[in-house]
This record gives sequence, C-alpha cells and structure tokens, in this order.
Amino acid sequence: MPTEEMRSLIIAKDKDFDFSCEYHFAKFRRGAPQTADELQKQIMARFTLLDPWYETVRAKYELEYRTEVERMANRFAVEQLSDEILRFQ
Repeated sequence: MPTEEMRSLIIAKDKDFDFSCEYHFAKFRRGAPQTADELQKQIMARFTLLDPWYETVRAKYELEYRTEVERMANRFAVEQLSDEILRFQ
C-alpha cells in the first residue's frame, strides 16, 4: 500500500485499517500477555472488537466473490469435474 494512502487512513482513524493492522502485526509486538489483567483486556478486545470485524470482512468477501465461486462450480458441473480436483496433495 502506498505511504500516502496509509497516512490518510491513519489520519482518518479508519477502523478497518486499524483492525487489519492489529490482525497482521500483533504477533510482532510484545508477545504474550504478562499479567491476568493484560490477558483479560486482550480477550475482551478480541471478543468485542476484532471478532465482529472478522465477521464483517468475511461477509464482504463472500458477497464479492459469490458469483465467481458459483460460476466455477457450475462450470465444474458442465465439464463433469469433481471438486476433488482442487485439493492440494
């Protein structure tokens, strides 16, 4: 992502950007919680903030790619191919 775009998202306090940074970069920060209070805060943040955000992103992804997935499934049916063909071995 270009620096200017990141800067504008930070200035705008975009929640999606904040949550995605939390998801991708949390492992690089201080690591595991050191006290029971830190653990409780981490659990509550995940429960109240991140889990609903993950669900929102999942729903957007499903809506965006639903037609492509359905088209591929229909094409497989027309070609009489099994879904097993896509499995990585």
